[in-house]
Amino acid sequence: MHTRLFSTLALVLVVLVAAPALAGGKVEQKDKESWFVTVDKVPTTLEECTALRDELCTSPQGAMVYYLVAQIVAATNRDVGERCMVIGMDMSQLDETIKMQPKARRPDVKGYQIGSSEWQKINTSGFQKDKDYVANSFVLGTECKNGYKLPELPYKYYVSAHKIQKTGGLSGEWDNTWHGFVETSCVETGKVPFFVKKNDKGIWKMFQSSSFYAGCKDPPEAKSDDL
Repeated sequence: MHTRLFSTLALVLVVLVAAPALAGGKVEQKDKESWFVTVDKVPTTLEECTALRDELCTSPQGAMVYYLVAQIVAATNRDVGERCMVIGMDMSQLDETIKMQPKARRPDVKGYQIGSSEWQKINTSGFQKDKDYVANSFVLGTECKNGYKLPELPYKYYVSAHKIQKTGGLSGEWDNTWHGFVETSCVETGKVPFFVKKNDKGIWKMFQSSSFYAGCKDPPEAKSDDL
């Protein structure tokens, strides 16, 4: 009896050790107005994105970083990345796929896809020029001069609070929102503002992301020494 129990426990431990970690992220408060957010791995599947979202998006600062990580995913795998974005965005920023014209249907999750407003921003000529490196620029340690090359994992982000936090609005749309900045090497100001919003389950989602698409310093063009 004891031998069988020991074997069962040993098998459980082997499975737990062998199972790959789906998520790895944490939010650490630096002071009253700022936070560091760490991401141990970049997801490659929707399952991994969901695990990371569930880990980070219990805080507004983590929700901002989750959105930026989903954008890193989208830069290399648009299909998976869009689905990762969907699960990290407020419902007001999504469209119901079945209601869209066939040519306007995008990768979806549970019948919802990124909204037309977000899709229009993605397709602006300015963002299309910068899309391969904008998301990278929010990782601490990246620089314009080396093309926003990502450092070794884990990735670290710096988030700070905006001094004004909106509430109310015509239909209460600004209630349960949080306004903050994420540091970036992409713009002269060194930081970009975002709004996130808490849903009815207490999960924070991206609510206003326009500044992500507003432009980025161009890295030096690669030069060839060949004739």
